Amino acid sequence: MSPTPFVKMLWERGSLCEREVIARLELPSLDLSGYTGEEKERLTLEAMQRGEPLIYTAGRLVSMFDEYQSRETAKHVLRAMKENARLGSGTARPRPTATRR
Repeated sequence: MSPTPFVKMLWERGSLCEREVIARLELPSLDLSGYTGEEKERLTLEAMQRGEPLIYTAGRLVSMFDEYQSRETAKHVLRAMKENARLGSGTARPRPTATRR
């Protein structure tokens, strides 16, 4: 199923908006929009490991930032859960059971 003209227009305008935002950030950026598939994935991962401040992969800027945020959030949630378990607080405790009268 090919994208509708409306979806194509959204992609075009979205890409233009992303490039304008990147230009205003005044940060060094790595443009990987000319690459595809596994090569783009490999170059992106290498850039992330190097700590590149901004990686542009054409249309995926927001999703990559979301992925990074999700990983960071998961890291902090896991750390908090482990600390709660260590302290015996939070949801790590067994629930109380009802007693008969």
